[in-house]
Amino acid sequence: MSVDKRDSALSEVIGMILIIAILVAAMSVYVTYMVPEKGKAAEIRHMNDVRGSFLELSYLIHSLWVNGQTGVPVAIPIRLHSVSEPSALPLFAPISSQGVLSITNTFDPMVMDTFTITLRGFSEERVSAFPPTVLSMGLNETMSLRSAPYKIIVDFIPSFTPDKPISGLPTLAKLRGGTRGSTFSLDLMVRSSVAETTLDWNPVTIEDYNVTADLTKVTKYKHSLIAVENSRSNLEYVVIDEITGPTSVDIKPVIDLFPGARLVKNSSLEFDMTGVSEDLTQRGVNVTVSYGAPGVSLGEVSATSSLSDLTFTAGNYYWVDQVFRYQKGAVFLLQDYLDSGLNTTPLSDAPIRVMEVDGSLVVAVADINVFSGPTSRLSSSGGSAQVISEISQIVHHLCTEPDGSGICYDASDGTASVVEFKVISHDNDENTLRRWSNMFSRVCTMVDTCWVASCLAPDCDPGQTTLIVEYDLDADQDRLSVQYTKVDVNMEIRP
Repeated sequence: MSVDKRDSALSEVIGMILIIAILVAAMSVYVTYMVPEKGKAAEIRHMNDVRGSFLELSYLIHSLWVNGQTGVPVAIPIRLHSVSEPSALPLFAPISSQGVLSITNTFDPMVMDTFTITLRGFSEERVSAFPPTVLSMGLNETMSLRSAPYKIIVDFIPSFTPDKPISGLPTLAKLRGGTRGSTFSLDLMVRSSVAETTLDWNPVTIEDYNVTADLTKVTKYKHSLIAVENSRSNLEYVVIDEITGPTSVDIKPVIDLFPGARLVKNSSLEFDMTGVSEDLTQRGVNVTVSYGAPGVSLGEVSATSSLSDLTFTAGNYYWVDQVFRYQKGAVFLLQDYLDSGLNTTPLSDAPIRVMEVDGSLVVAVADINVFSGPTSRLSSSGGSAQVISEISQIVHHLCTEPDGSGICYDASDGTASVVEFKVISHDNDENTLRRWSNMFSRVCTMVDTCWVASCLAPDCDPGQTTLIVEYDLDADQDRLSVQYTKVDVNMEIRP
């Protein structure tokens, strides 16, 4: 065979090989660089979606307990894997990452991390600890309130009877006050209205066998005490629907209803009898302001619960692994950070507030506990899932013994000398302690008498971090006002 015949079409073969080599090289570059970028973008979108779902769940549960809604289910969908743009060739499609959604279902305080709320020097009613307990207001006297009054008592003995009405709308007493640039003038007035009307027969007389009788209409009246704000709003509210005898009534709840009439520390309050009717009472009217008594201290009350949570754990191929955790009403983002362990970022704060209101330090907390429903999966992976949440109960009780053997008291509107929040990690997990130490620090940013004490191994066994709030004895400050709410949330994971 001649040489020219043996070498025929060789250039075409070499050219095709070069073209294939170029295509393979291009595909290799695409798979090496572009596919991971597409996968990374898909995983970032997926993480943002999960982040939004957890924040929406937190918002919905928060809205439910604020409005006192129990037994109302809310559903949040969560996609458990990333989704990339479709590709004609599977080789060019990034691998879909997978995540696991789980509910902590262990409530053994000996193995689980715990969260404890303790009130020391607790009293059930929110009152001022400063004497005098009761101050009586004299006629045309102006009083500067040392704190928000607990009660404003009006005492009087009425001289009117149900047999006759009172003409007009006579004034029983006047109260004037001012707070933060606004003033109010409150008139306590008496209004008469018909209670019932009956027919009454006069005694029968008999004259020569003729029976005669007079029919008389008898009207009974009731007298109501109303409060009229006549300087700004002209609103009126009924204080007492019917006055039947010697009367002692707290008008503070009524005053609080009028715009601009909110009585706080350093407010002024004046008892004025100008233009008051002289025919309404036998002994005049007496007004007293009560700051309340310190109350009976019940000592120490507390509640301990496990740090139960809803957790989404992502298994990303192209981006950093992330963990989203809903715990005690807060949403946390946990992710690997170099070689220093998990970096924790709070996406929303736990419902713990330490704030100064009208000169008083208020500590408000909602202790949110997550429970798995009886038909719930404990975990789910792949595809998508729904988290069904429902508040089973909202209570305000704290007990003298956390194990339930003590006496429980209402802590919705009380006082304490010290409020303590403590997180204990029984395996000394520094990530848990660091996460809650940072959260506690966020709570204390605006208050001087609030600080965080952390304890890590080997100094403590087990490790713990504690938020402590106490009132300042040297600052002429009321005891700490406390508002405690326990919220139990049932959660279920459904496909």
